[in-house]
Amino acid sequence: MTQQQSPQPAQPAQAPPSAQSPTTPQPQQSPQPPAAPGFPQSPTPPAPSQPQPSARPDAPAQPPRRSTIQTLLLVLGVILVVIAVFAFAWFAYGLLGDVGRAACVIVVGAVAVVVAVVLTPRLRVTAEGLAWAGLIALAIGAILISTIGGPRVSGELASLAAGALLFAVAGAGLGLRRIPLPGGLPPLRAYSLYAVFAMPVAVMLMAYALPLPDHAQRFTVESTLAGITAVLLAALPSTDARRRAPDFERIAALVVATVALVLASVAFITTVDYGHDLWTTTALLPVVVAAWAGVLAVTYVRTMTRTGRPMPTGLRFVPVSAIIWVLSISTTLILRMLPTSMDLETRRMWAYLPAVLVAAAAAIAACVLPGPREGDALEAEAAGKDATAGKDGGRPVVSPAERVAAALNGSMVLLIMVCGEFGREGIPPLVTSMAAFVGLLAATAFAWMRATAPTRKPERVRRDTAARPTGPYAMTPPLMGPYPEGPYPEGPYAVAPQPVSQQPVPQQAAAPRPALYPDPSPATQYPAAQYPPSPYPPAYANSPYPTTPYPSAPHPMQQPLMTQPAVAQPTTLQPQVVMVTKARGVDFVGVIITSFTVLATVFLFFDTLIAPRPYAPADLICGAVGAVALAAGVRWMMAWPRVRSWTALWPGLTLLMVPSLLVSWTSPLSFPRALILFGIALAVLLWGAVRGLQAPLIYGTVVLVAHLVTVLWPWLAVFSRQFWWVWLLIGGVILIVAAARYEASLKTMRTLATRIGQLR
Repeated sequence: MTQQQSPQPAQPAQAPPSAQSPTTPQPQQSPQPPAAPGFPQSPTPPAPSQPQPSARPDAPAQPPRRSTIQTLLLVLGVILVVIAVFAFAWFAYGLLGDVGRAACVIVVGAVAVVVAVVLTPRLRVTAEGLAWAGLIALAIGAILISTIGGPRVSGELASLAAGALLFAVAGAGLGLRRIPLPGGLPPLRAYSLYAVFAMPVAVMLMAYALPLPDHAQRFTVESTLAGITAVLLAALPSTDARRRAPDFERIAALVVATVALVLASVAFITTVDYGHDLWTTTALLPVVVAAWAGVLAVTYVRTMTRTGRPMPTGLRFVPVSAIIWVLSISTTLILRMLPTSMDLETRRMWAYLPAVLVAAAAAIAACVLPGPREGDALEAEAAGKDATAGKDGGRPVVSPAERVAAALNGSMVLLIMVCGEFGREGIPPLVTSMAAFVGLLAATAFAWMRATAPTRKPERVRRDTAARPTGPYAMTPPLMGPYPEGPYPEGPYAVAPQPVSQQPVPQQAAAPRPALYPDPSPATQYPAAQYPPSPYPPAYANSPYPTTPYPSAPHPMQQPLMTQPAVAQPTTLQPQVVMVTKARGVDFVGVIITSFTVLATVFLFFDTLIAPRPYAPADLICGAVGAVALAAGVRWMMAWPRVRSWTALWPGLTLLMVPSLLVSWTSPLSFPRALILFGIALAVLLWGAVRGLQAPLIYGTVVLVAHLVTVLWPWLAVFSRQFWWVWLLIGGVILIVAAARYEASLKTMRTLATRIGQLR
């Protein structure tokens, strides 16, 4: 029996197999359902494993990312290899000698570097480890060469050869960075990092051969040249943007330069003493300072490769500090240059005054030099930029790290000068100490005057978004159900008409209404409620029930209810940040300088109390501080007209006049002190009266009266012994005049009190 077969869909023609290698892996495609008849087949999307076309064909190739375990294995392997090289150099001394072990280490290192270069395109991680191991082995070999000694080879010559070899290896490492790799991959980082650390060491080894008999001066030269080499490496413009951290080598070079120049500065400070050559040390001074200035210049000129931001500003703290200390301590060279025929204290004064000038200039510059404005800093932070360095609107900007370094180190030098020279006998040390103290006061004055500058600051405020009724009683609306939220349309509400059935309703006899409640008497009946016509259609027009409105009392919901006193309802407060104009305020630099000034003032005050000095009494110290505080208060009042005189001027007025008044009470009368205090109190009183300032007027009046009573008290005491009845006469006359003009005097006192209260 023949079975009927169903028609089968036509199979699509198979494409001829493409000529591909049998070893080529073919991408697997997910099966697609057959297309319906009459509809075209949709194109098959590429499988996830298929290579996608790059959006940027010219984009540089990125190096493969390393895992943490891979990096750890790499570091451990390099450390083990280096330890093995050190052990070989230690134990091979007796077998091969100096030359043999150095040659073996150098050969092994060179072979490792060559193998790393060959393996870089295929095994990048292995090549990185081999490169580090080989380069470190070459460095160890160069150091072993520098230890070779004997009758024919001097230490200077061996050091020169070792430095030249190490410099050549570092230069070869920089040259290997120029070799292009397949796929556009960046070169190994080991080459550039090795050059950053090896080249300064190579320069130090070569500088050891300089003919300088003084070891401290020679070490200063070696460290300075090494620092300059690192600065030059940091200033190179070539950086590889394909790396994840393209500026790491530059930052590392700046760190190496900082370490080398710190060693050079410490060695230079030890050479300013009398045991070293004067003119060689003097010649080294500008070289060390110029090297530190180079570090600062690189941090200003070079920027980050990807972001365009300046270099990390924290790298500027050490250079600024080092320049201040080197210049301050190098003034000892002036002491050595002055003729010995001059008195020692006088020579010290002329030698230390430049140090005081340098330190005071640094502290004042920290307060005066412009920094990033707060508003600009906020905008830069919001935009992801750095506003702490570079240029701000065409003006140079000093970073906070530099300002803190200048303020901290300058104030420290001034404090050392104040405390060290004030305890010495003689006028020259007193001049040096007072000059340093004046420098601290000047820096403090500039810091507090800078704090008065207006600036825009963010302030977080909370605004009420839901207004609630206020008052002792809240009028609550009728309880008519939930109200929809506004706004409401004006005019009467339009109600859609409802369809009315036209079928007649059969008439029935009206059933009597059940008497649930007795009918109210006519005397107590309420008038019929007057309702507005209903907008709804008369659906019950044919109802058998009567339509006469019932008498009703006033509905309780027609009037607003008077409830109990309203309780504060919680409101929705949304925080908002607004920019307001405020005073800049004292920043961290001002706090540092003010703290050192307070320490110097306390030291001088108690030192003068313990050991009084005729030319520097305690009230003179306090008066100088009071003058600075008074100047800062005047500046605050000029910048902010709403500041009251008591708020701004009372510290300065107190320090300016009260200590002298107390000293005049407890010490014998001094005519210069009495005359100066009288003039100050009278000037303050007149200033307050002319300018309409309440604090100077009252303070000057009180101090002037107290001072006059103190000065005239001896004569008043002698006068009272003979003519005591005169005081009774004066008191009686005053009371009689006050009684005669009681009302007028009372009004005058009230008017005077009102006018004084209206003063600023």
